[in-house]
Amino acid sequence: MPFFSYGIHHKNTPVEVREKLALNTDALKRALVLARENSGIEELVILSTCNRVEFYGVTDRAEMPERELKKVINEVLGRSCGECFRTAESRRGKDAVRHIFRVAAGLESLVVGENEILGQLREAFRSAAE
Repeated sequence: MPFFSYGIHHKNTPVEVREKLALNTDALKRALVLARENSGIEELVILSTCNRVEFYGVTDRAEMPERELKKVINEVLGRSCGECFRTAESRRGKDAVRHIFRVAAGLESLVVGENEILGQLREAFRSAAE
């Protein structure tokens, strides 16, 4: 089962677009429930901060579950946000694992090396585990 990452961040997406995708705690929980009901996504963590909205997970399919993730977000937000993903980056396998470690280490942060992102990622994982 391939590990994947998919999402937007401060390097590739303007703040106005990132704000449209920002998910509060209730929206995150709802998105995780909806994603769990999707047969293409086995495991999922959603990291939603002011600088990024990224999905990390495992899929049982050969292709990325981009369509399913967009559908979940559109349903949670109550509107189509297809344009929000125009600049999204997707990674699989080792590239996705490398990316999540770079994010956790603060190497992909607006301020390189900041450590707040590690706590945010830990909380995202905790929410997904619940």
